[in-house]
Amino acid sequence: IHHLLIKNANIEIFNEKRIHKNADYVAPIPNDLVRNKMIDFQIDSIFANNATIFYKEQVMNSDSVGVISFHKTDLTLANLHNQSNYGHFPLLIKGNSLFMNKGLLKLNLEFDLFSKKLQCHYSATLENMSVMPLNQILSPNSIIALKKGEIKQIKVDGIMFGNENKGNMFAKYKNIRIELYQKKARKDKLKILSVLGNMLLNNTQRQRKKSKIYYVKDQQDSFIKFLWLGIKNGLENTLLPMKKN
Repeated sequence: IHHLLIKNANIEIFNEKRIHKNADYVAPIPNDLVRNKMIDFQIDSIFANNATIFYKEQVMNSDSVGVISFHKTDLTLANLHNQSNYGHFPLLIKGNSLFMNKGLLKLNLEFDLFSKKLQCHYSATLENMSVMPLNQILSPNSIIALKKGEIKQIKVDGIMFGNENKGNMFAKYKNIRIELYQKKARKDKLKILSVLGNMLLNNTQRQRKKSKIYYVKDQQDSFIKFLWLGIKNGLENTLLPMKKN
């Protein structure tokens, strides 16, 4: 197939974590398209226009569902194939979207599908949105609650290799206010930490922050979860004022 066009797709991915998976289960990775091929395939390019994508996750001991959404999404995929005689060209994914239907997101992914281990370089830029929608994806497992503020720009650059997701994140915020909490912690102490945290974030230099991305993959993590939890780690580090750059 030379070209494939997909218009106005609605995709919803739901991760139910309250149901325990078999301990031996290993989540597939994109490279399995090559290793475990049932048929040969070759698609030079795929274009997706105006897609809407939801990723939802229900975690243990919580009634709330974390949601990540992408609206008005345009994606281009190139070199999707599992034929070694076609050449080991990397799978390229490039797209733009309205993240949480608010901020402009630009994303680039590059896979080596023929490597023995997962090998993916990714970069992304998110601009001009309120921080408030991030509460939907940071809670309920985060100690951070965002009270107000704006994302001027977030830049991400990372590599997923084997079981490790490593990279760098740069974030520029405006007028950030946070609240630090923990379900079983002493509330008065956390209120003091929240005040101190906001005092640090109010410093102009602290509203421009760099952080490291690091996450080790669990064998049951899907590719999307592996990617997201690394980015989430870097995001939390930019929002925690006590973290060093």
